[in-house]
Amino acid sequence: MSVAAVDVPQRKLNHLDFIVLSLYWVAIGYLWNSLTALILPDMIIQFVGRAHEGLAASLLKSLGTLVAILWQPVVGGISDRTITPWGRRRPFIAAGTAGDVLFLIGIALAGNYWWLVACYFLLQLASNTAQAPYQGLLPDVVPVPQRGTASGYYGVANLVGIASGTVGAGLLLAHLGRSAAIASIVVVLVTTMLVTVLVVPDRAVPVEGQFRSGRELLSKTFGVPFRNRDDLHGLWRTAELRVLLLRQRVLST
Repeated sequence: MSVAAVDVPQRKLNHLDFIVLSLYWVAIGYLWNSLTALILPDMIIQFVGRAHEGLAASLLKSLGTLVAILWQPVVGGISDRTITPWGRRRPFIAAGTAGDVLFLIGIALAGNYWWLVACYFLLQLASNTAQAPYQGLLPDVVPVPQRGTASGYYGVANLVGIASGTVGAGLLLAHLGRSAAIASIVVVLVTTMLVTVLVVPDRAVPVEGQFRSGRELLSKTFGVPFRNRDDLHGLWRTAELRVLLLRQRVLST
């Protein structure tokens, strides 16, 4: 979700620009693939045993799906309307990544299943706080004719993160243990975040003011009018999209 912004001249990007802009997607792929495919399954078995593994894993996946669907649009809308000397995206990317680091440490130190659930929920909040504004950088800095190319770079970067998380974090987990694998996630997140906030420009200025109340935030983020048949068709398409997002998130976790 991205509200209109005051036009800022957008120069044509080269391959290096696209690589830099896409780097944080490497971290996102590395984080979630290594965590959900390698680290969490082992912790769940340790805490609840194989007999309850399926139920315990489903709870974590459901939490992640709900946060992605509900929180990411909210923080994206807030970011769209934010004005700071540092831009409207960078503060959220930096703060969200700092939260990632904090709650990854919490997961590494977790001593029981419910501690793990709490830290995982907070990690999802922090990660989506960074992800939504980060995705908003694409329309902010990429000229319209190049946005398809930028999306392609995003996809490749995410695949690189998934593959490197499987191999890198997997080797660390096997040979050095859980703490080393989680430490590698922290390094990748912080490194790519610093490159993003220090190198990628963030100069777009919103034309809409910040939400004046929680009710306005919710109505503009999730509200769908029902005035005519076209609106109902729009509601149906929105529902279909949310189901697809839900399925995609469940499959990815």
